[in-house]
Amino acid sequence: GTYGDDFGSWVALSGNTGGGNVDVVAGSTTLAGPLNAGAGKVTLSGPVDGSGLISADTLDLQGSGSAGSSGARLQTAVNTIQINKAGQNVYLNEADAVNLQATASILDVVAGDTTISAPLTAVAVALATGALHVNQAVNATAVTFNHNGALDGSGLVSADQLNLNG
Repeated sequence: GTYGDDFGSWVALSGNTGGGNVDVVAGSTTLAGPLNAGAGKVTLSGPVDGSGLISADTLDLQGSGSAGSSGARLQTAVNTIQINKAGQNVYLNEADAVNLQATASILDVVAGDTTISAPLTAVAVALATGALHVNQAVNATAVTFNHNGALDGSGLVSADQLNLNG
C-alpha cells in the first residue's frame, strides 16, 4: 500500500512500511530516525533534513527547499534516486550502488558504484563514487567526478569546468 499525507508545515518522519510506498508533502520534513520502505518508493516534497537512514527501492525528492546540507547529508540506502529540485541544493550519502537522475542547483552525492540513468542537470555537480557510469547527459556549469573505479558510458558531459579525479 501507499502511506501518504499533505502536512502543512513540518513533520518528523521515521518508521517501517513493510514494503509500502511513502508519499509526504510538507513545509519541512525531518528524518527523526530510520525510514524503511523496503521494496517501496519514498517520495518527499519540500525541504528535507535529519540523520535518519532512508531505505527503499526508489527515493524521489521533489519540490522547493534543499535536501540535506554540506555538513549534514541525507543518509540513503536505495537503488534509484530521482531528484526534481530545480534551484535547490541536494547533499546525499548513499550507502552503496545507485542509479541517479537529477535536476538541482547544487548536486553533491557520495555513493558506491553510480549510474547516471537519466539526464542530470545542475549548476554544480560533485559526485564521489566507486565506478561511475555516465549513461545519460550531464549538463552543469561545474562538474567534479571523484571516482574510485572505472569512468565510462555514452552520456555527453557539458560543462564550463570539468574536474576528473580518479
